[in-house]
Amino acid sequence: MKSGPGNHRRIITSVVGITQILAWGSSYYLLAVLAAPISADTGWPLPWVVGGQTVGLLVAGAISPQVGKLIDCYGGRPVLAVSVVVLALGLLVLASAPNLAIYVAAWVMLGLGMGPGSTMPPLRRSAGISGVRLGRRSPR
Repeated sequence: MKSGPGNHRRIITSVVGITQILAWGSSYYLLAVLAAPISADTGWPLPWVVGGQTVGLLVAGAISPQVGKLIDCYGGRPVLAVSVVVLALGLLVLASAPNLAIYVAAWVMLGLGMGPGSTMPPLRRSAGISGVRLGRRSPR
């Protein structure tokens, strides 16, 4: 296989794409498959099980302005790397949650990982590397 700028771009684009699939699949889409089994296994009410994800999404939205500032200061790569670690820790806590309070706390952790891990800046950077143009809004 030839090495060069084109190959480097494909690798980076592929890695960012895989990272995004894992981030979204292990957070946002997780309960589409697991909500009913979690509720049945633990006896927790289904609305509370699904409500945990809502808490995570609220946290992700609340930290989004700070995530943008971090990306501006440090770039997308370290912010995305930290988000992967936070998502992994959140999933470990979620999987071992002995009660509903710890389960919701795990979703707070997942929200802290979803904020930086499921955002457009890494995708925008990946698209820029691969040569794809993404539109930008003009500043007001």
